[in-house]
Amino acid sequence: VGTPYAASMLPRLLICNCLCSVVQTFLPSVPTTILKLCTTADTPPEPKMFAPNSKQQPSGSLLRRLLNSRGQLVLLGLMALAVFALWPSGHVGVSRNGRAASDTQVKAARPAEKILVELFVMSQCPDGRHCEQAFLPVAEKLQSISEVRTEYIARLGDNNKVNCMHGQGECEGNKQQLCLQHYVPADKNLEWFYKTLLCHGDGDVSSIKHLTSCMARYNLPSEIINKVLGCVNGTEGVQLQVQSAQELQNRQVTRSCTIYIAGERRCIRDGGRSYDCPGGDSESAFIQTVCNAYKAKTGQVASACVKNDVRNSK
Repeated sequence: VGTPYAASMLPRLLICNCLCSVVQTFLPSVPTTILKLCTTADTPPEPKMFAPNSKQQPSGSLLRRLLNSRGQLVLLGLMALAVFALWPSGHVGVSRNGRAASDTQVKAARPAEKILVELFVMSQCPDGRHCEQAFLPVAEKLQSISEVRTEYIARLGDNNKVNCMHGQGECEGNKQQLCLQHYVPADKNLEWFYKTLLCHGDGDVSSIKHLTSCMARYNLPSEIINKVLGCVNGTEGVQLQVQSAQELQNRQVTRSCTIYIAGERRCIRDGGRSYDCPGGDSESAFIQTVCNAYKAKTGQVASACVKNDVRNSK
């Protein structure tokens, strides 16, 4: 310290020590060869023990010799690349309610080629129940190319308080079904979400005990059941309700049940009758619509569509 050598080396050593600290802290798997450079960075130059005219080079740490040469930039660059290359590869997504999502949740997202079927309903509405039950055979036959989601019609009051047409019991049912949907992975959309949804709608939708019974009936793992119940009993379920109501307001959907396929309004059932259903409201008509949307999106005719005699999808 205090020598011209130390003064010239100090800024470089500080930079390298910072990089080494990052590497050692966050990248324990980094090759030990690189870490050895960190441990010898502060070694002072050894006394010259060779004749003045000798071609022998001074000994000392590898890092110091690199810092004294043009190789210092290469070294720093390699260490920086090591940080990026070996940094843990976990990705963080953001779920619908704004919380951080794990790798598992991100990977469980709906495959891009699947066609989204949206049912805009109320958990205690007879027309909503009709749509959910009527669409089940379509979902079963086309589960390889489609996914069903539900949104819940409600009115937002002051301070985003959710108000439901059929009372607080319906609001509770909407919340329970939203929490169920939120935590079931996409590859279990039919078996775990949709069938549990239908079971839930057949009883008291405001009863957590009934929801738990339906989840157990369709063999949902305890980890997911606990997450759903935590959502229902906490603030997360309320947040999902608010976001669903806002979604319907933004899309100006007011009737239960309204069916959207691939982002396009397909049919409305209200007051016990169906209307605004171009192409019809039968099972085969909905299958045709989903298959048409799949071919338009992928350029291919799905095997499930061929199996169900939908061969001439546009």
